[in-house]
Amino acid sequence: MSFDLKNIAVYLFGLFILLLALKLFKKPLIWAGRLLLSCAAGALLIVVFNLIMGAAGVKIALNPFNILTTGVFGVPGIAVLWLLTVAV
Repeated sequence: MSFDLKNIAVYLFGLFILLLALKLFKKPLIWAGRLLLSCAAGALLIVVFNLIMGAAGVKIALNPFNILTTGVFGVPGIAVLWLLTVAV
């Protein structure tokens, strides 16, 4: 592969487009990363809840809706899911 002026211009243009896309999508990517992190914490919270309350026969299913609810709302989300589990 030879590096003539045309190839260098194409690489620079591609780098410019990549940097522009990163600048445009910086906030949505940060938001999505935070949501993913909170969902991971929500999944961990559900697993801990199931380990503690499993002896009492109370378990919360580990599915995407419950993980998202717990990740967004935290401990109150666990309480709501627990109440929904008991009520049903």
